[in-house]
Amino acid sequence: MMVSDKNGWLKVLIADDDPIIRLILKKAVGEVPYTQIVGEAENGAQLINLAKELTPDVIFIDVEMPRLNGVEASKKIFSLNPDTFLVFATAYDKYAYDAFHVYAFDYILKPFKVDRIRQTMERIRKLKLQRSASQQLDRLLENLNNERQKISIKSNDSLTYIDIHDIILVTRNNRKTIIVTGDGNIETSETLKDLYGRLKSDKLFRCHRAYIINKTLVKEIVPYGYKTYLVRLAGTKETALMTVEKAREFKS
Repeated sequence: MMVSDKNGWLKVLIADDDPIIRLILKKAVGEVPYTQIVGEAENGAQLINLAKELTPDVIFIDVEMPRLNGVEASKKIFSLNPDTFLVFATAYDKYAYDAFHVYAFDYILKPFKVDRIRQTMERIRKLKLQRSASQQLDRLLENLNNERQKISIKSNDSLTYIDIHDIILVTRNNRKTIIVTGDGNIETSETLKDLYGRLKSDKLFRCHRAYIINKTLVKEIVPYGYKTYLVRLAGTKETALMTVEKAREFKS
């Protein structure tokens, strides 16, 4: 069965040194919709290795296991992926404080009840879906902000605000920095280095000590002299230079 995060499926890893308990947990978890058991561990060291390899959403952990107990193993797992839901499943209530100290999501005592496990898994699933929706919204807002990101340019005695994504290229000429956009050129005394430090966009690329280009507008890169390329861009007759080293970086 394929596991799809978009559909709310949960990958589950079970860790207990007792094979009978693992079997009981497998049956109980297996009755919960939207779950897939991806592995089993019989000790703490094996659990950590499987957690790295399988990247489960949920881990059911016994406390008293050989080689490394459940609490210590959980600390390492949490440091690897703090989004993992850790559910302690044990016969001892005395470890509850230690479990929640490592951000356990739940603490279930043996003997297990299917309804109790089902409730825990459903809570996890709902929370994971909320997380996913929140992350998608954050990415959308970030993209919108990037699309509308403007930068102020000091030109003579005035400030000009331009959309970063309207920039075609930036170059230096006669001790002035020239910003070429679709609406015309803007001159500023700000250095190319300082300006590039303010241009927070993955679309802009410093291809030469004297040039910054918009990567999405590159039409052609052709050899031009020793260890140098000529770059032609859409939206302007202006050209830029690119070093061999930067050409390799641009290619990759």
